[in-house]
Amino acid sequence: MNRVLYLSTPDPDVADLQSTGVNIAHSMQQQIGGSAVPIDFLVINSLAKAYYDLYVHLKESQREYENYFGLRDYYSLMKGIVRDTISAKDKDKLYETIRKQLKINFDGAYDGSQYLWEQFCNYINRRNIIAQYKCPPFNHLLDQTLLTRSGRYLMLIADNDSAIDYVERYIIVRQQRENKIIRTIVGSSFPGDLSSENAYAEDYNYRVLMDIILYAETPLTLIMRQMGHLYDNLYDLFNQNFAVSARKKYCRIALGALYHPRCLVHDDFYCIVFIHKRDLDQCDPPFLNRFEKHTIDIQTLIHERHWLLSRQLYGWIENCLPNNLGNNFPLLQHLFVDYSQD
Repeated sequence: MNRVLYLSTPDPDVADLQSTGVNIAHSMQQQIGGSAVPIDFLVINSLAKAYYDLYVHLKESQREYENYFGLRDYYSLMKGIVRDTISAKDKDKLYETIRKQLKINFDGAYDGSQYLWEQFCNYINRRNIIAQYKCPPFNHLLDQTLLTRSGRYLMLIADNDSAIDYVERYIIVRQQRENKIIRTIVGSSFPGDLSSENAYAEDYNYRVLMDIILYAETPLTLIMRQMGHLYDNLYDLFNQNFAVSARKKYCRIALGALYHPRCLVHDDFYCIVFIHKRDLDQCDPPFLNRFEKHTIDIQTLIHERHWLLSRQLYGWIENCLPNNLGNNFPLLQHLFVDYSQD
């Protein structure tokens, strides 16, 4: 009789997290010859405790976000802190770096960065700096991510399509200023590409995946929208744990159930995925944990003068409505075709 060997890894405790953080910092510092300012063990120890507290907090009090963050976010946090510390070479900016990296790696539909920051300050006995260091706004995080392209791929979470359209245009303009090539792939809604109401035809999936494979070989920024049916095929690409051969990076992309070709990934290739907030509960935790996640904040992307003009215009439009005809008629959508609050 054949038997199956089942291997299970328990969730890490604080000691495991501390050991992992120390090893990540030590390994990255060794790669540059140890010339960077070493990170104090107290900092790594406190970050590990803060992450474990967040894990317990979500499990006990925020069950809907229990799997929203994972160990990949913690690993990326440690790598980001060490990377920024190496580039800055200024120990005085350590807390500013930590606050920024917490926001980078623990943001999104649930902002865990504030909880982590407060717990971290408690563990280092520096509650006085909680209000001193503010997290950077969304536009700064987005600009830095597009400029450095050194961290994980980016997931942007939006409430509606209008926000996605605006941010997509913002990214395109920014990338064109940097002479970067950018492409967008949007999931098809044409009947010929669907085999059933909610399933795409196999030949359509092959065509899109082949396009992604070709794009990954070039130094461009790839934006994906409404591609949830193919994200499972791209886990190895999103994971960014590439195989390296002859100084070139490779990953495997699943073209069907049995064919997983080895695909070249350019060093300057970068991927951005747009997700509707209402669809987050349908995303697998391993998929979410592979990305740097942020909720789109339109307020930070639009100049204050433009907001002022829009408020004045909106007030003028509301003044066009008579006030004595009823509550349901006329409304703004009766005066303007396809009017939307967005």
